[in-house]
Amino acid sequence: MLRRLGWLSGVNGLAFALVGVLGLAIVPPLVDRFGLAGYGLLIWVRLFLPAGALALFDWGIADMATIAVARSEDRNAPPAGPLLALLFGLALLTGLLTGGGIGLASAFLARASGAEAQSVAAVRQILLVTALALPLIFAGLVLEGILKGREQFLLLRASDLAVAGCFAAAVFGLPSLTLADLGILYVGLLGTRVGVLAAAALPGLPSLGLRWPTSAALSEVRERASLMAFNRVLGVAQGQLPPMLIAPLLGASAVGLFDVLTRLPRFLKSVFGLLNSAVLPLAVRLEADPDPRALQRFGMIGTLVVAMFVIPVTAVLAGLAEPVLERWVGPRVTTSWGWMAAMLLVPMLTALSGFGASALIARAEMLRSLNRLALLQVICQYAIAIALLHSLRELSFIAGLVVSVVVVFPLQYRLISTGLGLPDGLAKRLVLLLSAGVGVALVLAVVTDASSSIATLLALGASSVGAFAGICILVLDADDRGRLVRSLLRSSRPKTEVGCP
Repeated sequence: MLRRLGWLSGVNGLAFALVGVLGLAIVPPLVDRFGLAGYGLLIWVRLFLPAGALALFDWGIADMATIAVARSEDRNAPPAGPLLALLFGLALLTGLLTGGGIGLASAFLARASGAEAQSVAAVRQILLVTALALPLIFAGLVLEGILKGREQFLLLRASDLAVAGCFAAAVFGLPSLTLADLGILYVGLLGTRVGVLAAAALPGLPSLGLRWPTSAALSEVRERASLMAFNRVLGVAQGQLPPMLIAPLLGASAVGLFDVLTRLPRFLKSVFGLLNSAVLPLAVRLEADPDPRALQRFGMIGTLVVAMFVIPVTAVLAGLAEPVLERWVGPRVTTSWGWMAAMLLVPMLTALSGFGASALIARAEMLRSLNRLALLQVICQYAIAIALLHSLRELSFIAGLVVSVVVVFPLQYRLISTGLGLPDGLAKRLVLLLSAGVGVALVLAVVTDASSSIATLLALGASSVGAFAGICILVLDADDRGRLVRSLLRSSRPKTEVGCP
């Protein structure tokens, strides 16, 4: 089972990394062709999709479908059919209502996007097509959940990669496409993906007993949807709301600059999140372990491993932010490199707290406490952004996010440390590692500039990671090094489970 879990995590991680790299690759040609304003408009219209701000209304549909299908293998479990029928109905209704609202408000939204007069019609055209496609795209969430329940992750990730690959091919290979063409093309690719998922998922529905929803199914959906609502609101507030606000307040160019400066940190945050993807099931098993220190050791070793991977990567990228921006997007945004460097604190600190948080969310009281801290972070984020909006414009939203994450991180770590029973010495080691990371970033920022050669950047980056590895060895004591080595040896030991790919 563990080997299969590792294989599935590897497939998900590889596919996600490829999709993320394609997303980074298309930024320069889009900015060159349409400018920061046109690029910002493409980002803004994508917010009106379930993967954007409309995540507020997805009700956890995909997760509920996954649970229903996965538990249907148990003969004592209720049939998945009534719940799936209700989820399909809820998805279609949500898509019709949100699509109808966007369609009716499309003229107002196009003007609120901050678009220049000649681009307003293109934005409205994209919004109208999006509104028509939303019922189909929301229904695709149920199909995705069904395939996840059947562990058909390869098909799901291949479809994600196909959408990203086709869109990137259009950006690079069809320079004559207009802003409206690209926006509509992306929505069309999402609709095609839903068709592929339907072809794979629908033939198996009769075996799941698809029929009219029962009162039990209705009760389950209501309960789970209410539980998901708070997390959805926090997630959208932290991620999708800033560009939604920046467009009407400061214009589409401000959205473009904000997205460019935060895209690499957001990509790293998602990649680092994969490190914690398998923590919850392991933590649940360790909760039942007769050894009361099992979960404590798991949390300590896991946090150290995450720190030793995440801190040097973010530190090196922060130190090289100026030349990285110069070679990635060009000189038009290089002067703001310090803001991207600061933004890299967000994925680093989120990853450090994320491991312990993932191990504790199975405890209801810990989940409530973590949610309260997340709410505090969001309040601080927008209080700072609003206070600095006049002087820093779109950069105030980056300042608010960075400062709020830095302020709340010690509170999160204290809560996690108490919940896992982590030793006091671990906090001191993390402070030393973080200090070393800041030192590495500052040194690199001083010795490099936008004109530094690629060979120089690669050499400095590699030597910095090597130096940081030496620092890690010095910071960790003999017991820590022994635990890490034993943990890595166990994870690399061949498994012999039958039937695993």
